[in-house]
Amino acid sequence: MQKNDTYTTIQIKLHQLRQKEKVFTLLRGSLNGLVMCAGIILFFSLLEALFYFSSPVRTLFFIGFLIGVPVAFGFWVIKPLFSLWFKTRFPDDDSLAIQVGRHFPRIKDRLADALQVFRSHPDQSYGTSSSMAEASLETVYEEVKSFDFRQTVSKKPLTRMFRIGTITALFCIIIFSLFPSQLGKALDRLSHPNQEFNLPIPFQLVLLPGNVQVIQGEDVDITVKADGKAPSEISLFLQEENTIQERILHPPYHYQIASIRRDIDYFIEADRFRSETCRIDVVQRPLVRTLQVTLTPPPYARMSTRRLEENSGEVRALLGTKIHLSVTANKTLSEASIYFEKEGKRQMIVHQQNAEGEFVVRQDDRYWIELTDTLELKNTNPIVYSIGVQPDYHPVARILFPAKNIDLDETMSIPLTLEGEDDFGLSLCQLAYAIHKGGIIDSLETMPSVLTLPFTENKPIKVLQNYTWNLEELGLYPEDIIAYRFEVWDNDDVSGPKRAQSAVYTARFPSLLEIFQEVEAEQSDQIESLNDIYSESEILREELEQIAEEMKSSRELEWEERKNLESMGEKQLQMEEEVRNLQERMADLIDRMEKNDLLSMETLEKYQELQKLFQEIITPELAETMKKLQEALDTVDQEQLKLAMNNFQLSQENFMKSIERTISILKKLRVEQKVDELVKRMDDLIERQERINRDLNQMKEETSSELVEREEKIEEDSELLRQEMDTLSDMMEELPGMPLSQLEAIMNRMDQENLSGQFSRMQQMMEAGQNEKAAAAGTGAQQTMESISEMMKEMQQNMMSDQKEKVANALNRASYRLLQLSRGQEDLMSQTSKGEVSESQSAEKQLSLLSGLNQVADSLVQLAQETFFVTPEMGRALGKAQTQMKDALQMMSQPGGQQGARPSQGQAMGALNETVMAIQEALEQLAGSGSGLGMEQYMAGLEKMSQMQLGINQQMMDLFQDGQLSLEEQAAMARLAAEQSAVKKAMEDLLREFGDRSEITGRLDQMVEDMESVIEDLEQQRADQETIERQERILSRLLDAQRSVRKRDYSRERESLTGEDVIRQSPEALSLEQQTGRERILRDILRLGDEGYTKDYQDLIRQYYERLLEEER
Repeated sequence: MQKNDTYTTIQIKLHQLRQKEKVFTLLRGSLNGLVMCAGIILFFSLLEALFYFSSPVRTLFFIGFLIGVPVAFGFWVIKPLFSLWFKTRFPDDDSLAIQVGRHFPRIKDRLADALQVFRSHPDQSYGTSSSMAEASLETVYEEVKSFDFRQTVSKKPLTRMFRIGTITALFCIIIFSLFPSQLGKALDRLSHPNQEFNLPIPFQLVLLPGNVQVIQGEDVDITVKADGKAPSEISLFLQEENTIQERILHPPYHYQIASIRRDIDYFIEADRFRSETCRIDVVQRPLVRTLQVTLTPPPYARMSTRRLEENSGEVRALLGTKIHLSVTANKTLSEASIYFEKEGKRQMIVHQQNAEGEFVVRQDDRYWIELTDTLELKNTNPIVYSIGVQPDYHPVARILFPAKNIDLDETMSIPLTLEGEDDFGLSLCQLAYAIHKGGIIDSLETMPSVLTLPFTENKPIKVLQNYTWNLEELGLYPEDIIAYRFEVWDNDDVSGPKRAQSAVYTARFPSLLEIFQEVEAEQSDQIESLNDIYSESEILREELEQIAEEMKSSRELEWEERKNLESMGEKQLQMEEEVRNLQERMADLIDRMEKNDLLSMETLEKYQELQKLFQEIITPELAETMKKLQEALDTVDQEQLKLAMNNFQLSQENFMKSIERTISILKKLRVEQKVDELVKRMDDLIERQERINRDLNQMKEETSSELVEREEKIEEDSELLRQEMDTLSDMMEELPGMPLSQLEAIMNRMDQENLSGQFSRMQQMMEAGQNEKAAAAGTGAQQTMESISEMMKEMQQNMMSDQKEKVANALNRASYRLLQLSRGQEDLMSQTSKGEVSESQSAEKQLSLLSGLNQVADSLVQLAQETFFVTPEMGRALGKAQTQMKDALQMMSQPGGQQGARPSQGQAMGALNETVMAIQEALEQLAGSGSGLGMEQYMAGLEKMSQMQLGINQQMMDLFQDGQLSLEEQAAMARLAAEQSAVKKAMEDLLREFGDRSEITGRLDQMVEDMESVIEDLEQQRADQETIERQERILSRLLDAQRSVRKRDYSRERESLTGEDVIRQSPEALSLEQQTGRERILRDILRLGDEGYTKDYQDLIRQYYERLLEEER
């Protein structure tokens, strides 16, 4: 390095040292100045705060501060700053070199010496060579070039001054923090030296809570905190709107504003002290001003949406009801929620002051609404509303008819009247049933099978349905029991449909054998009862004869005898009542036999005639004689009593004869019924065997214990049938003219064919799994039974024909003989008027005619024991003829009485002709019995009435379904009463026209009574389920009446045809989805195809059943 460069480098390093030292000096002076200023300010403030100086003193302080502070800053800040900026060579290099030498002991004074030598060598005043000066400088430089000369500046003075300044600042801060008010005010006074200030108040008051926001309704506590010598009282001023109120506060200076409602400005005053005015801003909590609750019920309830009254939040609704809440608050909301006691909370949608939310009713609960405003304030004590679940009651299911356990009849159907009801609608109705084989019921709870019943409307509230349940397709066998109940489900799709069940009823399928045994037992009991009545009548007749003999002696009856006679009258009345009971039992028996199709039409007609015969036993004349006898017993007139006694004897004898005739005919009817029974039972065995054969053909090698049991039952019933043939044989032996030979031939055929053996072998084959052989054996047994059945039906027909022929012959003989007597009477009248015969000859001939008439009467009486075709009209006409002949004979016994006898002879001849006409009419009925002669008008009337009754029933069902009747519906009911009256009048006209033809009218007269009851119910606006049942019964009887007539006509048409084999292809499978299928089902139900109905009549019946089963469509 060049010598000048070395020197320059050392100068630069020394200059850097100089600059750092000046900067440190400036910093230290600044800190000194600041510390001094702070100290002075703090000192003067403390003095002012303590002594509260006057204005002149504060002026001196102010002037001293203004002078002292600039002087101190000039010395400590300005002087170093001037040296830094202008005295750049102060201190000089040598001084700084000596400072460096002292800091670095290894250098010492050598740096200062080297610098001095180097500066002085050009003039060589010290005798130093230039090279030595340079070498000395270079040597020193090499030693110091790595040293930082700035390190020689001490930091300790600056650091010490910084500490002093920090302590001073902290001290000032602490002092001012401890006495902020006093020192602050002191500074304020010091800064205004020319201004005079009052002496300080000896206390300080702080008004709390100052400016605050409070919630409306809260209590606000105002307190005053006092420092120093507290005043004895403080005035509190409350400013609310345009009014100011003053309250005097005493220590401890507390005042409470209770339940604040409005904004208030307030301040306090004490001596010369007045606080700042503070404000209490009253903030309202959010609250519900209006609440609107809207209820939307679940769809299944089919109820309209409804709104509760405003601010009404109590909810009572169905499960699943949607509740919509609309809330209007008093202020803008930030949040709103619905809180539930059991389900937590649900957030609401907020829009300014409004909030909306929804929830669904799930259970009983309670809820309230919580509001939050923009200040995060919440409403307090919200109203708690209840949520009540409105019960959806279980539906109700009832079977109104038959509502009891029944036995099935031949129709294999149960007419049901079903009622189901629910408060909000039904979703399903069905019949649940279980078939118990062999009549063994394990449980009535389990119903594995169901039959769904469709509705006429969608989910109705109530159903009242008449339904005819056809059981033919269920494959029931005798002794099977079907248990059933009616079930309905409501349409609750929230909690799930609820089910209701009716009581369980059973329908038993009785075997024919069982039905016939019950019927036979009832008939035996009726015959026994009639015999008892006849025996009592005989005893009564003997007692009457005894009393009559005593009365012939012309003596008056004693009191005991009169009482005896009264007792006889009571006995007669009792016997009449017993006959009426028997008549009712006979009607029930006929009804049961007809429903179960147990009898042929001919036998059934005879039973219906027998029922009329019961009516003839108790005649009005008998009642009249009983009344006159009682009146005579109450008088003392002996002649009147004798007359009444004689009439009573005659009536009682007629009563006995009627009983005797009834017993005789009933016994004969039992034989015919027994024949019908055996034919029916044989046909039943054939049908059951055919079903077993069909089932066997459908099976392969399986073994069916059920089929074996059914075959065993057939074998057992066939043996019982054979035993009943023996019983029938014994019954026929008691009666003349019975086809015993034919019956014996049938019995011999059964014995020869050994049916029981065939059935036993067939069972063995079935148990061995040889179904084909068993089916072949079954077919053989079936053919055998069909052959025997034909023999039985032929015997039945022959018996009917023989009886009919016998009666016809007897009536023809009686008619011929009566015609002869009528001509004889006419001839006698002519001879008498012309005087061709003497009085004795005339009387002799009249006596002969009377004797002949008595013979005819006796023959008809005898015939009346066997047939119904000897009518009361014949008896009355014969009685009249006998009486007139006796009168004529009596007139002839008197002198000149021939001419006087002519009127009686004429009336006798007229009565004979009437008898012949009655016999001819009976012969016509006998000849045309069961034929279609004269039926067209009758059938037309029945069909017309059926149409009218069907329309009435349909309208009545519509009215009854609606429940409460409106004014229009009440008027409609009055119109229906008029229509029913028209049907009743038509029926009465029909009965008057055909009333003498029992095979036509049957028991239609009972319908008139039912119609009268229906009309009364309709007119009085009190129609009920019983009214509807009567109407259904009327229509059913109208249809049955047509069916019976057609069946009689059809059965006789079949009798005239010889059997032939018909081979044809079976029809295709029936589709229930098509209209033709439904029509076929209806025809099968009513068996229209077998009954020979006309097209119009089929349409009528179809309309009726389509009304009852319209839901099938």
